[in-house]
Amino acid sequence: MKKIYISADVEGLNGITSFKQVLPEFPLDYAQMRPQVHLELNALINGLKKANIKTIVVNDAHNTMTNITLSELPEDVTLISGKPKKISMMYGLDETFDGAIFLGYHAKAGSDGVLAHTFNMHFTKVWLNNKTISEAELNAIYAKTKNVPIILASGDDVFCAEINSDIGSISTIQTKKAINKFAAICKTNKELLSEYTNAGKNIKNLPKINANLSDNYHLKVEFENSTIAQKIAEEINLKYNDNSIEFISTDYEEIYTTLQKISAQTTIVLQKSQNQLV
Repeated sequence: MKKIYISADVEGLNGITSFKQVLPEFPLDYAQMRPQVHLELNALINGLKKANIKTIVVNDAHNTMTNITLSELPEDVTLISGKPKKISMMYGLDETFDGAIFLGYHAKAGSDGVLAHTFNMHFTKVWLNNKTISEAELNAIYAKTKNVPIILASGDDVFCAEINSDIGSISTIQTKKAINKFAAICKTNKELLSEYTNAGKNIKNLPKINANLSDNYHLKVEFENSTIAQKIAEEINLKYNDNSIEFISTDYEEIYTTLQKISAQTTIVLQKSQNQLV
């Protein structure tokens, strides 16, 4: 094992419990998150280097995807930064990687995990083949299309239980314990960063987990009301039914990129609605 891919989100980081902390439009709160993502990333990277992993690629996978500062990472680590990126949270992953890690992830929309959502906080639930799905599982399925296993994931206790149930008995690092969607019992950083380093050092001995692929995929995105669903569906020429948008394809990459389009259009439609109220 010589090449590892890290998809780095931030809602699952230790000490993060508010959407203001993960959105750059709230600079004072957002400034609390950025040191933490570098602490957790670098603790993991330190362990991976001790395991003699030669190539480490980090994809900034949250929101604007400009949360991670290159100068805060070791010089020989590759950073993928900015958006749009065709495969969003998994951009740059290919068959040459020996494994993928999900860092700072969160539970799915509709769950009680801290800051739980799936791709967009305005989706009430996202379904794939009649099953509610998380960003982690969506990304793990994409990784499987490239024959890359998931080796490690970190996030709150709800996320850790969720990914083990949805994908398999994957090694996880619990960063905090959810009290509810906006509160958590946090670990000491000393304890957490030690866990990251130890997991990185032991990466070659951790189980490799693969998600399941299907011949056909049925994506369903639920919204709070039918008006929003209709507006978004009409803008990007998709089928809608009451308060949901649906899309069917045999091509998983098309499913993934369509979900990205729905998310982007949701943001545009809701921003327009807010501006009209001002």
